[in-house]
Amino acid sequence: MSLLGKTAVITGGAKGIGGACSRVLHRERANVVILDIDPHGGQLVEELGPGSLFVQCDVSKEAQVIAAMEKAVSAFGGIDVLVNNAGIQRYSTVTETSEEEWDLVMNV
Repeated sequence: MSLLGKTAVITGGAKGIGGACSRVLHRERANVVILDIDPHGGQLVEELGPGSLFVQCDVSKEAQVIAAMEKAVSAFGGIDVLVNNAGIQRYSTVTETSEEEWDLVMNV
């Protein structure tokens, strides 16, 4: 499949499953916008080269997500694909999870 001319945004896109998604989408000729909280995520953009953009972003912060989407649209003209990959994990049962911790996990 060719995604030539399409733009994909991948949250948590710098490593692991998100990094693999970023690589595959780029290989299929999509522009990729890699969002990740880790500032070292820009290294993947260096690996991928043209057609890739890294934006450091905490997806639990609405203002950061809005700014990241604006950068994606500015760089590539629009967004065609969204991979909601970002996530965090907490190791406790539902009954042991505080409301604050629950909200943190759900906001990501």
